[in-house]
Amino acid sequence: MLWVRDPELFERAQVIREKGTNRSAFRIGKVDRYHWVDTGSSYLMAEINAAYLWPQLTALGEITRKRRTICDAYRNAFKELILAGRVEVQEIPTDTDAPGHIFYLKLQNEAHRNAFVATAASRGILAVSHYVPLHTSPAGRRYGRFVGNDLVTTRDSNRLVRLPVFYNMTDEQQRAVIECVLLFFGANP
Repeated sequence: MLWVRDPELFERAQVIREKGTNRSAFRIGKVDRYHWVDTGSSYLMAEINAAYLWPQLTALGEITRKRRTICDAYRNAFKELILAGRVEVQEIPTDTDAPGHIFYLKLQNEAHRNAFVATAASRGILAVSHYVPLHTSPAGRRYGRFVGNDLVTTRDSNRLVRLPVFYNMTDEQQRAVIECVLLFFGANP
């Protein structure tokens, strides 16, 4: 699903979705034939995928609440570590409705992060570091450029680790993650 609010971007998104053609404009009678007008591809999902997605969209509020609850439990469990400056977590502005799609920890450095990932793995917990700065990715090096000094981006990507957050996560699984983090830091689980 792609959500676009800007009407100009919406029209371009439709063209890209329609394999680079103005077929959407044709269907509503804006043009008499459709043409290839821009880049695009076939992003439409198969019917079986759409059938699987639809119930998730209808339960989006419930799914989001569950994920937020997991993130809140993590934040509360790690409060002492956060206050002591031993770990950082994302800040959620009070005037927003965060989707709870991710909960991350920023550890001291890359070695510390890697040690935690290994500890989590040894306990059967998938804690991953997925964030690669765009300017260091192959396409970023080819098409983009970093402006200014890289004082934060690469450093933070090297110390960031995601904790598991998923809708059907059990209380037992959540406790196992919390216990793993607290044991790693030598705190009382």
